[in-house]
Amino acid sequence: MKRLNTFQRLLAEKNHCLIYSFMRSKKLDIEEYYGDIAEAYCNAITSYSPEKGTLSSYVYYCLNNKLKNIRKAESAAKIISIHLVVSFDQPINDSDDDSNLYDSLPDPLADVESQAMLNLAVKRLFLELNKEELLLLKGIINQENLFNSSHAGSMSQSTYSRRARAVKEKAKRIIRGID
Repeated sequence: MKRLNTFQRLLAEKNHCLIYSFMRSKKLDIEEYYGDIAEAYCNAITSYSPEKGTLSSYVYYCLNNKLKNIRKAESAAKIISIHLVVSFDQPINDSDDDSNLYDSLPDPLADVESQAMLNLAVKRLFLELNKEELLLLKGIINQENLFNSSHAGSMSQSTYSRRARAVKEKAKRIIRGID
C-alpha cells in the first residue's frame, strides 16, 4: 500500500465515514471486514483524482471491488477439487493382510493435526500414483472388482490381482511415509 501524502491523509480523515456507510449498505460485520475495507479505502484515496468522478462514487467502486475479491477468495476456499475427493468409507478386506488402507489413515475428527495428515496423505497419493494405480486403488477401497470392467483392458485376472495388491502396498507405504 502506498503512503498517503498530507493532502490525501486529510482527505481520508475528512471522508472516513464512507467506510462505515459502505459497510452498513452491504450489511458487513465491522469487526470482520473493517481492516480489508479500510485498506481498500486508503488505496482508493491514493489513486483518486477529480477526473475520475466524485470521491464517494470512486471510493464505493473501489470498496465494492475489494469486497468482491474477498468473497471470491472465501468461496474458493470452500471448493474442493474433484480429483482430491476419494472415498475411504469402506475398509479393504484382504484375507492375507490384517491391516488395511483405511486403518492407515489418521482419524480426521480427532484433531487439526490429524486432518492435516489426512490431507497430506491424499495429496501424496494423487502425486505419486498414476491414473491406472488410482483407478485400482479406488476399486480396492470400494470393494469393487474392476477386472470385470472395461478399465482392465486386456489384463488377465492374475495380472489384475497382482497389480491391485502392489497398488495397495504402495499406497500404504506412501501414507505411512508421512508419519
